[in-house]
Amino acid sequence: MMIQSQLYYFSCVISLYFFFFGSFVLHALASSTLRYCRHDQRDALLEFKHEFLVNNTSLSSWNKSSGCCSWEGVTCDAKSGEVTSLLLDSISLNKSLEPKSSLFKLQHISNLTLRNCSLYGEIPFTLGNLSRLTLLDFSSNNLVGQVPASIGNLSQLRNIRLAHNELNGSIPISFANLTKLSFIDLYNNNFESTLPPDMSGFRNLEFINVGENSFSGSFPTSLFTNPSLDWVNLGENQFKGPIEFVNVSSSFRLKNLILSNNQFDGQLPESIYKFLNLEDLHLSDNNFIGPFPTSLFTIPSISLIDLSGNQFKGPIEFGNTSSSSRIPYLDLSQNKFNGPIPESISEFPSLYLIDLSNNNFTGSIPRSILTLANLNYLHFDNNKLQGQVPCCFWGLETIKLSHNSLSSIEESSKVFDETKMVELDLSSNLFRGPFPHWICKLRSLRVLDLSSNSFRGSIPQCLSNNSIVSLEELILRDNNFSGALPDIFFNATNLKKLDVSTNQLVGKLPKSLINCKVIQLVNAQSNGINDTFPFWLGSLPLLNVLLLRTNQFYGPLYHQFTTTTYLLGFKA
Repeated sequence: MMIQSQLYYFSCVISLYFFFFGSFVLHALASSTLRYCRHDQRDALLEFKHEFLVNNTSLSSWNKSSGCCSWEGVTCDAKSGEVTSLLLDSISLNKSLEPKSSLFKLQHISNLTLRNCSLYGEIPFTLGNLSRLTLLDFSSNNLVGQVPASIGNLSQLRNIRLAHNELNGSIPISFANLTKLSFIDLYNNNFESTLPPDMSGFRNLEFINVGENSFSGSFPTSLFTNPSLDWVNLGENQFKGPIEFVNVSSSFRLKNLILSNNQFDGQLPESIYKFLNLEDLHLSDNNFIGPFPTSLFTIPSISLIDLSGNQFKGPIEFGNTSSSSRIPYLDLSQNKFNGPIPESISEFPSLYLIDLSNNNFTGSIPRSILTLANLNYLHFDNNKLQGQVPCCFWGLETIKLSHNSLSSIEESSKVFDETKMVELDLSSNLFRGPFPHWICKLRSLRVLDLSSNSFRGSIPQCLSNNSIVSLEELILRDNNFSGALPDIFFNATNLKKLDVSTNQLVGKLPKSLINCKVIQLVNAQSNGINDTFPFWLGSLPLLNVLLLRTNQFYGPLYHQFTTTTYLLGFKA
């Protein structure tokens, strides 16, 4: 019995020994296999390194003391030891890639990424020899010239990224051979001419970004026959003419469409409303015409609409907006819209920004906007709005109501977020009465513009409590403010621009202005200020514009200014 127990114990020990030892051996063999590197692959990589001006710290792991499959940025096939991926990001190679580079000896490479590596010169035609490439990333370099026609040999390519270079010319005809592409990024280059005339063959294409180039020609309708298309940027080019989409069905996946900054014209086609997955639509700075496209707001997934800088006209109506309640961004600026702003705008509870500036809207500001709890930016400037500004806007971050005919501000004791507002522009309206003292509560205000109104009375001392600390621009010109400009600038260390011209101010310039070390402009002309000439302002290092004419300054005129300064309205 004892012998059987001892034998059992011994067998267990042996089993455990072989289990752990065997696992160790297998792990070691596996590691050895993963780190195995063929000598020809290693030598090609070392030659590649020596072709460039790589400093001692970069690619320090690239040496013969270890297998190349463990080197920085290098991946190998576990069985063959052939290099399959080279990924170098932000390694300063600082040289051009030559046609005979040893890089092209890596015939089994499928992923070639040399991103932000200070490469310059042209893309060599021998790139077309790497026939197994599926990903090519040369983005954020200084490459010039045309894309070589040999790119068409890379028939397995799925992902091409050449953004942020200085490539030019046209896309080679052979590009049409790359039918497996799912990702194309040519953003921010100098490409010109047209896109390939027939892009319907890219059936796997999901992402294409050719923005910020000089592409021209008509709208590439064939591109939008690919149902897998998800993200398209044609913006900031020279495309022109009408846009049209054909054979669009509910199966199309298009989510983001950027056509801004081109020369597209005509009306929006009805077919655009069939992209039921559309989320972001950028049509700004074109020549689109027609009435307000109400149907856009029936697309169930839409969340951003930018129609700014076009020729749309007429009143705006949102129609059935129940499906579009998630829109946070609505920009209809710089068009020819007119009529009242509809109360139904409150049916977009997720709105974060509304920009209706530079149109011909009339009537009053709808009070329903006050119900938009997420609103942060309100731009209604340069319209024909009248009447009273509803209270309680003052918890927003930016309010622009300039160049309207608004006449009063509704008073309220309602508490608002005193730290939120950054910019308040009420200039060029019909406001009258004393300086709105609630402004003194705003602690984060950077820009305050009350110019070209009929405000009267004194500029309050309370501005020094909170607002003046963060203010960068204080613009009160062309009003009826009277009394002395208060000595409130002790903590105005961020103030860059002070304009109190064309008022009825008297007294002296406040000496606390000497604390405004970054101020660039002081305009106090056309008042009744009676003071000795403020030569002490010459010690402000960045001051380059000083306008004091049409006042009552007296005494000696000093010229020892350290910066280019304007005195009495003329260059000193």
